[in-house]
Amino acid sequence: MARGLLVALPVAAAIALHYAGAAAPGTVESLYSARIYPGIAVSLNAITRLLPFAVSDLLAIAGLPAAVVLIARWARHMGSGPWRAFASALRELLRAAGTVYLAFLLLWGLNYRRQPLAVRLGLQTEPAPLSELNQLAEELTADANALRAGRREEDGAFRLEAGIHGALGHAAAGFGPPLAALPHDARPKGSLFSPLLARFGISGIFIPFTGEALVDTLIPEAEMPFGASHELAHLQGWAREDEANFVAYAACRAHAAPDFRYSGALMASLHASASLAARDAEGARRVAAARAPAVVRDVAEIRAWQQKYEGPLSRLGDRVNDSYLRSQGDPRGLHSYGRMVDLLLADRRGRHARPDTMTP
Repeated sequence: MARGLLVALPVAAAIALHYAGAAAPGTVESLYSARIYPGIAVSLNAITRLLPFAVSDLLAIAGLPAAVVLIARWARHMGSGPWRAFASALRELLRAAGTVYLAFLLLWGLNYRRQPLAVRLGLQTEPAPLSELNQLAEELTADANALRAGRREEDGAFRLEAGIHGALGHAAAGFGPPLAALPHDARPKGSLFSPLLARFGISGIFIPFTGEALVDTLIPEAEMPFGASHELAHLQGWAREDEANFVAYAACRAHAAPDFRYSGALMASLHASASLAARDAEGARRVAAARAPAVVRDVAEIRAWQQKYEGPLSRLGDRVNDSYLRSQGDPRGLHSYGRMVDLLLADRRGRHARPDTMTP
């Protein structure tokens, strides 16, 4: 009986919290995301940011011998019969899964159930006419062209003025109210597993259990500031991918460093161009033709990096990520990243209506 309770309690609590949060986004926003989560994020980040390496990398390494121990325990139970061994292993697996998922929800995952960012910022995300999407793509491309001028290069490729680690050190400087839950000393870290992340097609990852925003340091440097800002957006409590993309763009746009402003404009322009291509291929070609030569080289480097790591592992990574996002209540899965354009359009609409203001 006691053994059954040890399994049932964390599983039942995790399931109850999962569905209760989904049913009450307003409560999640006002109670958890606005009050409880910032304290959790600040506390975790205050510990892990003191270390120059990613604590989560070490935990992943330590998890390998732990897995061996668990397999050995399961094998030892085989002596009492395969069914008893299977039942024992299943109980331990369910208890561990329930405990981990409950911790995930409490430490960060409930942010998936908060109110949409558009509600928080007062943005109207109604469907936009094709002409408006064209204008957005053209404007973002023009911004990227202007911001690319004078940036540091090496063999024709964009290079960060402060280097990768220097850029990561001040990535949080663009975040401010109402988008930030943490002070400006939050810092993304490069992962020891960057080569493996690249193989899985992952440019960055946020680890809720340590409060660490990790970046694949192998991605092209033109993408790095935006990618770092995206993972920091997760750390700030913006869990949905389209919202983290938009927050990353807003943070890059507000950043003092030109490298960040360029990276944000470049990546936003690529998202807008991809959405435009789905509706107007000729319009997307005109936007692409308007890119400055240096921007064309940066886009080619990003696409070459993606092609370099395409393969079975990247496809597996996409399937896992898609399933994960769907399990957190987003039926569009990986396609949710592209919904950033809806927020960009709403932001543009708001700024054109109020030219003397800027959405954060």
